[in-house]
Amino acid sequence: MFTANPPTLSHRSATAPAKRLAFASNLSVYDTFPATVYDRRSEPATWSRLTPALAQRIKEELNSYKMEEMEVHAASRVHTQFFV
Repeated sequence: MFTANPPTLSHRSATAPAKRLAFASNLSVYDTFPATVYDRRSEPATWSRLTPALAQRIKEELNSYKMEEMEVHAASRVHTQFFV
């Protein structure tokens, strides 16, 4: 059932501008290379090739950087996250 006046959303700010969605009136379709000519697959993610030892070394290096080199405002130190 559709109504002429949709209900208002109570979580939306009264000062936020209304968002609108509009679709283009024209459509463009282009030819491209077939899969046999152009391989669109991505490379394997770097994190999936890490050994547990290498991952641990990276975490330790990041923690060390955060503790010793990274400049953080004193009031923001409580928000710094460390890897375990």
